[in-house]
Amino acid sequence: MQLSKIFCVTAFMLCAFSFNAKAQENYGITEKSPENYLYQCRMHDELTIYYVMPNDDVLIYDIGNEFKKVGIKVLSPYGWTNFQFMLKLADITYAVDNDGFIWQQKYPFREIVGQMTKAN
Repeated sequence: MQLSKIFCVTAFMLCAFSFNAKAQENYGITEKSPENYLYQCRMHDELTIYYVMPNDDVLIYDIGNEFKKVGIKVLSPYGWTNFQFMLKLADITYAVDNDGFIWQQKYPFREIVGQMTKAN
């Protein structure tokens, strides 16, 4: 009985590790970053990292070992003094506040979904 429990726990751990490695491969988690990026936006899903470039393009690492454009950085709407800028992607807009927290587009931006850091 004890041996079967050890086997089940070991099998579960191996499956979880394999799934995590596969998910990271599919979503392009890498230690690479594009040259000269201004900001790194690390999302709380622990799978997604966006890079904001000097020309305001938003890039993500693609499985094909290259970075691709997925959106743009735009100014916050007039009067929104709590936010530095917005990240407009294909189907979602994120707001980045003055402390570097990334807020998801749910009126009025009340869910923190990531953290922005400036490049070194």
